[in-house]
Amino acid sequence: MGDRVMNYIVYFPRHLLALAVGLSISGYSLADISTPVVSKAILKELTVTASHTEQDVLNVANTVSVITEDDVQKQQAADIQDMLRYETGVSVRAQPMRAGATFSSVGRGGNEGVNIRGLEGNQVTIQTDGVRLPALYSFGPIVTGRGNYLEPEGYRRAEILRGPSSTLYGSEGLAGAVSFVTKDPEDLLTLGKDVQFNIRTGYASENKSWFTTPAVAARNEQVSAMLLYTQRDAEQLRNQGGVAGVGDTRTQSNPQQIDSDYWLGKLVWDVNDEHRLKFTVESIDRNTDTEVLSGLSSTVTALNADDRVRRDLYKMDYLYQPTSSNGLLRMARISLYQQDSRERQFSDERRTIGDRTRDNEYSELVQGVNAVFESQLGETVTQTFHYGVDYSQTDVQALREGTPAGTSFPDKPFPDTDYQLLGLFVQDEIALGQWRIIPGLRYDSYKLDPATGDQFYRGLPPESLSDSAVSAKLGVVWQQAPLLNWFAQYAEGFRAPTPQDVNSGFTNLSSPFFSYQTIANPDLKAETSRMYEVGLRGRDNQLRYSVSVFRADYKNFIENVAVSGAGTPADPMTYQSINRDKVTVTGIEGDARWQLDPVWAISAGFSWHRGDRRDDEGKTPLASIDPARLLAGLHYDQGEYYADLMLTHEQAKKRNPDADGYSPGSFTTADLMAGWQISRNASLQAGVFNLTDERYTHWADVRDLSADSQVIDAYTQPGRNVRVSFNYQF
Repeated sequence: MGDRVMNYIVYFPRHLLALAVGLSISGYSLADISTPVVSKAILKELTVTASHTEQDVLNVANTVSVITEDDVQKQQAADIQDMLRYETGVSVRAQPMRAGATFSSVGRGGNEGVNIRGLEGNQVTIQTDGVRLPALYSFGPIVTGRGNYLEPEGYRRAEILRGPSSTLYGSEGLAGAVSFVTKDPEDLLTLGKDVQFNIRTGYASENKSWFTTPAVAARNEQVSAMLLYTQRDAEQLRNQGGVAGVGDTRTQSNPQQIDSDYWLGKLVWDVNDEHRLKFTVESIDRNTDTEVLSGLSSTVTALNADDRVRRDLYKMDYLYQPTSSNGLLRMARISLYQQDSRERQFSDERRTIGDRTRDNEYSELVQGVNAVFESQLGETVTQTFHYGVDYSQTDVQALREGTPAGTSFPDKPFPDTDYQLLGLFVQDEIALGQWRIIPGLRYDSYKLDPATGDQFYRGLPPESLSDSAVSAKLGVVWQQAPLLNWFAQYAEGFRAPTPQDVNSGFTNLSSPFFSYQTIANPDLKAETSRMYEVGLRGRDNQLRYSVSVFRADYKNFIENVAVSGAGTPADPMTYQSINRDKVTVTGIEGDARWQLDPVWAISAGFSWHRGDRRDDEGKTPLASIDPARLLAGLHYDQGEYYADLMLTHEQAKKRNPDADGYSPGSFTTADLMAGWQISRNASLQAGVFNLTDERYTHWADVRDLSADSQVIDAYTQPGRNVRVSFNYQF
């Protein structure tokens, strides 16, 4: 154990430590820090996601958690999975990369998406600055992970809204929403200067990754601007697999080289005290090269994967906030945006007879407008209205190319599709003494208009699809006392079918062993949900807590299933997206933080969910339900130094829908994080994760494995590992 930790420390370059000390001592002394311990109080948590405008969490009827920039830096989060590490009832599926050139897509999606209360993928809204991330797309060997479009260094806050969010955000809000807010110039101008430079750099041993984030911000009386850049280099995750070599029994991670470039630029013009314009450019370009040694065999001599993810966002925001409160309109925010995203996954497979390649692409080009307004009426009984409109038009395309014998390429798995979404919403917050009543209503219409006559689309004639949905919500908050805030809500959600769901069309009759085809379904209905939740939360200077119980009913789940066929060229296996089972999910969640004295605090959190599919044949457990989870934390912070010890316990998986499937056992991990505010300008963070070197797997990653699988260790998480980062601003 000691030798392993020492190896990590030795590997960390000495020049970085020298830089930290040199920069801090050269310009500032330790006297620049206010070292006297100041009494700390539990701070108020603010949320925007719950109502489109900033509010105290105590005033909303939703279960919402907020992750700040300070949290991200303490945890040294490198991706979305790290950011959500200590959130209960939330997980991220991220399998090891073991994909093949043709059939298997295991691990190809990286951080595939967020699971909230047992639902995942396109059933959860993920957005950055109010713009939805591209959809999760899966077809054969391609999976486009939604979490790969994000860079934690660019965000000042992330919010997780649990429960249906369609009354606020429309389609995809079936189970919840995760909202990321990018940094503004004022977030970088922390020293009171008109021009400020910042730099962060760090290292993680779990994948030998480095990142560097230089940033600059400037301002005058009316204009402020910023430019931030993050560069990351990483290798494969060091799991705890013990089998090296080649072939499908390999359990060590396949060799990878990952690099990404992220840019965030903003220009903010305060026209006057009431009007503000903001221009944002955000771009991420991520490349992953994998030598898939686990895919080699007696007939496959080499298999290499080259994947690239790119997202470019251009956005303009107009904000109007009148200085006088006499008018009806208290706030107006209008946003125009364009987002261009592309993912390319290329596989080169060398075989003893007949090499083959796969070149899969998926792209979305979306243009949209979002407008939110706030008005207030009444004096004794105050009503605050939030209302607005969302409109987006997305050009969705996918293309498959390659060189295998017996298959016609290029080929499109679905036709190029124009996908339009329109939403109109209103939410009223009625304040009556200790009571708040929050009704909401949203109308959404969607239209899929596929292109016709495309020579590369060889499926059945494509069909257009249009429909609409109305989502309602009713929330109640009773603020009985600071530590007794009761809340309850009823909320509805929906998810419109995607172009792939409606018009998937592909045929492969070249194999005598397994021939298959996918066919369209123009009669698909939207997935819908209804949720009931009650809870209690409170906050004073020493204690903050929240606990809730819920039940959610879902119907018209969209799944791609085999509907006919024997898998022969004469009778191919036929797959189609259909509306299936009803699903019920129930659960209880909670979290708390208690400030014991000015420097010491403890925290805890828990989640337990149960989900079942229901059809004519009875009910079966819902596979995407995570095991129960318990968190406990001990925190020390006296200003100059801080330390956090976090314990995570996950229960064994007990309800596996597959009787022959692998069910992981329980595990407990410990993480120790600490930091030193060297001077006003410099700080150092360090962490040792999985202190006890626990061997464990996440249910989300292994739920497709059989109980007798020989490669379970390939899905293990890293053993004991360290992270170190350094911040300097001047």
